[in-house]
Amino acid sequence: MADLVAYSTFTHLNRHSGNQFGWSWYEDYLLPKDVNGGPKQL
Repeated sequence: MADLVAYSTFTHLNRHSGNQFGWSWYEDYLLPKDVNGGPKQL
């Protein structure tokens, strides 16, 4: 499961034509579950 989460985040941040299929996975599946509502700048 951790690999899927990491890969979803990676494809969201590192967008190119080879991983276009996964660009929306972060917004669709992970962001709604984030209790902080997204990344926080430290």
